[in-house]
Amino acid sequence: YNLKNKNKVKIVKVLSGYVDSSEIKHYEKYSKTKTIDFSYRVFSAKARNGYLGYQKILIGNLFKEKLAKSKFSFDISMNVKKTIYGSKWVKFMANSKYTLGIEGGSSLYDPEYKFKDKCLEYEKKNPNASFKEIEAKCFKNKDNLVSCAVITPRMFEAAMARTCLILKEGNYNNILKKNVHYIPIKKDYSNIDNIIKNLNDKEREKIIERCHRDLIKSGNYTYEKFVKNFFKDIQFAKTLKPK
Repeated sequence: YNLKNKNKVKIVKVLSGYVDSSEIKHYEKYSKTKTIDFSYRVFSAKARNGYLGYQKILIGNLFKEKLAKSKFSFDISMNVKKTIYGSKWVKFMANSKYTLGIEGGSSLYDPEYKFKDKCLEYEKKNPNASFKEIEAKCFKNKDNLVSCAVITPRMFEAAMARTCLILKEGNYNNILKKNVHYIPIKKDYSNIDNIIKNLNDKEREKIIERCHRDLIKSGNYTYEKFVKNFFKDIQFAKTLKPK
């Protein structure tokens, strides 16, 4: 659009996903019995989404290491071959007491995929390269220049499944609040042992209920509401008369 007429343009922020109301009953159907203490699935983009994306792998590995020494059961994988689809995913999420997560998005601004191509080429030649090594070789001093961290559909799915969120501290589009809607993982990951040690069923239920109330029962984040708001914005756009 013409920046000279930006006062004539309405810019609307939207989420990366919304609540599918038709799915709520399916999640609730399987949420009554939970046999997995901790669950986590994530696609590993390794370095291509900057440090924000890499932390998805980091969180999984850190919790796997800690949980292996605990009494808790877990099903955690960052391997794309272990991706779970469709109704199996609904059952998996609903069967979990806790699920891990972090804001989605990228901290690496790469609209033309130049860094992505460099990363893929370097990773192919150096499959065991660390994040820091790939960063130094492919996008040195280019990470964290923008903030594209967002709440993801996974958080809404957990709320539908009445599964407690354990998330890296973040903004989450100002929707989720730490210690209200999720158990926070500190930015330096220093409290993971304490999280595992101090798990409490009563506190878990409180967080689950607040999440379900604010994300699902409120109806504020459904696709239906998104569509209604979209058409309201269309009607507003028709009233604009650019110079």
